Amino acid sequence: MNKIILPTRNGSIAFDTEKIKFCKAAFDGSDIYMEDGQKHHIKTNIANLDSILTEMNFFQFHSRFLINLNLMEALIPGNTFKIILSGGDSFFIPQRLNYKFINTLRRNFQFQLKD
Repeated sequence: MNKIILPTRNGSIAFDTEKIKFCKAAFDGSDIYMEDGQKHHIKTNIANLDSILTEMNFFQFHSRFLINLNLMEALIPGNTFKIILSGGDSFFIPQRLNYKFINTLRRNFQFQLKD
């Protein structure tokens, strides 16, 4: 279990990174979406979260989104990859990031595209 402590409006919360599905940039920080459906607003921007969570298999594919690749249930290839996370949340990886995304999968998982 990997935990990180992040500031909120009312103090700080310890998050189990294995249970964070994705993070989304918000007006004055970021929103963290958990596997159990909870959403927490924190006072940390998405760039800071990226620097903390990238080494834990999170991938930033948009200036506003960071996803937990450990919770990926399906990957649908195409011009843009579609990722489906546990619970059914889905995201499209922009085509310009396909190479970076594939390399991230190869580096962190046993991943190979079929011809």
